[in-house]
Amino acid sequence: MADELHFYDRVKETIQKVIDAKGDDTITWAEGLGLVGIVVEMAIHTFRAAGDTDEAHFNTLVTDAERVYDELIAPLDLPIPNLLERFVDPMLRNMIRPMLEQLRDVLET
Repeated sequence: MADELHFYDRVKETIQKVIDAKGDDTITWAEGLGLVGIVVEMAIHTFRAAGDTDEAHFNTLVTDAERVYDELIAPLDLPIPNLLERFVDPMLRNMIRPMLEQLRDVLET
């Protein structure tokens, strides 16, 4: 359980390093998928370290992942027209919970 307390900080620090290294506040689709991979890898580690994840523990992980998205990913300029970006950002964010639910289900089977 203690591991999830650091999930937010670990993910935020790792993604911030990637963004800082790039330095231009933009993101390509390939870089975005790489960042998703980082979050998934850290979530897998957190799920495995915690063993059985109860709903409260899982909700904490989802909230942390959403916070990282809101604070670090959403402000980046996506490689799409700005008019569409205001629609795409919420859709991407809304995919976090279902993705983590599927990941949890796979790891628990």
